Parts: sequence; C-alpha cells; structure tokens
Amino acid sequence: MAASAFTAISALQMVFFGENLVSFGRQVIIFAGYKLSSVLFHGTNLNYKPMWIVAARHFVPKGYAGILLFPFLFVRDADDKKDAVFLNHERIHFRQQAELFVFIFYLWYLVEFLLRLLRFRSWKAAYRNISFEREAYASERDLTYLKNRKWYAFFRYI
Repeated sequence: MAASAFTAISALQMVFFGENLVSFGRQVIIFAGYKLSSVLFHGTNLNYKPMWIVAARHFVPKGYAGILLFPFLFVRDADDKKDAVFLNHERIHFRQQAELFVFIFYLWYLVEFLLRLLRFRSWKAAYRNISFEREAYASERDLTYLKNRKWYAFFRYI
C-alpha cells in the first residue's frame, strides 16, 4: 500500500474512531467502502471522538435542531455546536448508528417510525417514541452516559 493511501486510512481511523486504537489484524468496512484496519470496539466503551459538525440551516428539517447522517452532524444553528446537551444527544445516536453498522440503524429507525405513526397517528408522538430517540432524550443530560453505556442499550426503550 502506498504511503499516502496508508496516511489517508490512518486519518480516517482518527476521525471515525478516536485515538485509542488496538489491532486484532482485522479490517472493518465502514460507510462508502472505506477500509479501516486496526480497529477494536473495546468492551462496552466505543471511544470514537465524534463526528464532523456542519452548519447547514436549509438541510435540517424545520422543527429540528440537527440531523446526524453518519459521520456528519448537520445543525440548523451554528451555536448548537457549543450546546453540550444537544451534542450528547447526537453522540448517543452516533453510537447507536455505529453499533448497527449505519444502514441497519436507518432501516430500523424508518420501520419503527412508521409503526409508531400507525399507532399514535401523530408525527411528533411517533418520533418521540422511537427506541433510539427515547434512549437519547432520556440520557442527553447525563454527560457521562456514553462512558458507562452498555452495548445496544436502546433495546430497553422498545
């Protein structure tokens, strides 16, 4: 592998997974086919330091502060980049997406939303009762939640 390609892969590892990487000699294929080697989701502490935050007022639907499309967090207002509770809520979603390999998360989210919409007949009620959202809203004020969060904790909120 060329040195520049290796550097690019290392940079991607730093962005997606943070600095504390341990190798088991396996490769993980993440989002858009990037091959990332030397990745260990150590125990229950997925320690990636998050996402790229982009202020995009017109991209975020009205009524929402932001939308996380792995690995980008699009925020309506640039000041939300400094809101610790909001960022913690989105980091919880980031963790959920990583646990479910992104695509499965979005598929599950959509199906669960549609089922909740049939049940509650209200867009807002359906959104607030999605298991991923229930976990994120319940834990967003606990800024240490992700350090102690168990894998697949959203199952408790189904």
